[in-house]
Amino acid sequence: MLIIGHRGAAGTHPENTLGSIDAAIAAGADWVEIDVRSVDSGLIVLHDEQLERTTNGNGSVYDLTLAELRQLDAGDGERIPLLPEVLDRIGARCGLNIEIKQADIAPALAAVLQPVLRARPAWRGRIMVSSFLEGPLREFARLKPDGVELAALSDHNSVEAQALALAIGATALNVSLAELSGHVVATAHRSGLRLLVYTVNETHDIERCHRLGVDGIFTDFPARAIAFLREQPRI
Repeated sequence: MLIIGHRGAAGTHPENTLGSIDAAIAAGADWVEIDVRSVDSGLIVLHDEQLERTTNGNGSVYDLTLAELRQLDAGDGERIPLLPEVLDRIGARCGLNIEIKQADIAPALAAVLQPVLRARPAWRGRIMVSSFLEGPLREFARLKPDGVELAALSDHNSVEAQALALAIGATALNVSLAELSGHVVATAHRSGLRLLVYTVNETHDIERCHRLGVDGIFTDFPARAIAFLREQPRI
């Protein structure tokens, strides 16, 4: 079962920062997950549209310039990273799940990823792009560079999300913990999709995912999940 650091190691470090990503990799995460938005033609790594929860800024991210956003404190002195900085920091040491949080950024995302895949073949098969937004995900599927995988996200209707995943040639279906069941796992696997579950933080939920045979979990505490799995027989 893959351990995917949710926004890095968001349970112990400021989410979606380079420090959080470093912590997830140091813990042994197989992948990390981040969120991307576009400001001034730059792709920034930030989950919320509003700034208050994760930075010392106020209001909408879209009310500030990229230069102003880069001056904000994203926690513990960290800055809001750019996607190229994240790619450089990881350097294909683990996989990277990029969640699209905004419409109309598929061309910019493809443009960032294309030269990275050309320059570093080790990234092939280790970048996955996902979204709850059907339109941007379909657009990215048309533009995506070779070597990038796709995943459809679901928070309440895994049947519709699975249909979308199959329609766009995705390799994974990412569902919420609340949706998880043996039936959902079996249905995804019969369709040839990996089943990834978010956000799995408690030990009893990690154990349940392991028992049901899911392919990976997104967790705010990758070190905790890895420690649990070390004690379990391999399925």
